Amino acid sequence: MKPDHINHLALASCWVQFLALASFLSLPVLGQTEGQTKPQKKVTKNLSPDFDKTNTSPPPEEIELARLDHHHQLLEASLGPLKTALSKLDELALSNARAREYEAAIAARIEREHIATDLDRIAKELLILETRKQFLKTSLLPDHILLPLDNAKLESVRYDEEKKWLNHWDRPGAYAEWTLPGVPPGGYEVLLTYQCSPLEGGTIMINEKTFSLSGEMDTTLRGPEVKNLGTLKITDGNTPLRLTARTIVKSNLMNLLSIELIPANR
Repeated sequence: MKPDHINHLALASCWVQFLALASFLSLPVLGQTEGQTKPQKKVTKNLSPDFDKTNTSPPPEEIELARLDHHHQLLEASLGPLKTALSKLDELALSNARAREYEAAIAARIEREHIATDLDRIAKELLILETRKQFLKTSLLPDHILLPLDNAKLESVRYDEEKKWLNHWDRPGAYAEWTLPGVPPGGYEVLLTYQCSPLEGGTIMINEKTFSLSGEMDTTLRGPEVKNLGTLKITDGNTPLRLTARTIVKSNLMNLLSIELIPANR
């Protein structure tokens, strides 16, 4: 193998990384210098008093999230060409070694190590970007995520249209289930607002794809109470979230008035 062939592969991998870096830093395109950018004309308009209310800019977190998403996609796009270059360099090093062209084989191995180092760096940067994206997504969440009772999938549980609660948890295994609204993975406190008479009650469990919490539904003598089941780790923000009766004292576990999730960092 000719050394200039290896240089072409190296140049190709560098070009892929340059494109990602140029987009990330908002560099000017080829053939255009900063001085060639045409200045935009300033246009003055008479704005109505409600302009600021109806034309609000997106929060800075959303802009940063969009930028991180774009950079993440560019880095991911560079992985394929770099992996292809690694495979080709492996083949070239092996074929040159068999042909006793040892200098070319060594050059291919050295270039392969450089690209492998770049891949490792990109993998670490992708992990950092993903962590940052999850943090920003969590910061954009509302303080309380209310799961609608009338939109739950029910098994041996009824929704009372008049009182707007879930009741008639009449056997162990009865459940109400919601599909999470695309929340980012992380910890969420689970709060239940409920009523429970002395002849009602039992134990309940809430679970997502992997993790679960359980607790006892105590008697409420002074009207509805709020019970904090603890912090549930959610691994998939689109997974079903199921609230299940494990044991029942008599004929009904409770009257559930609301269920809400609170991001653990609030």
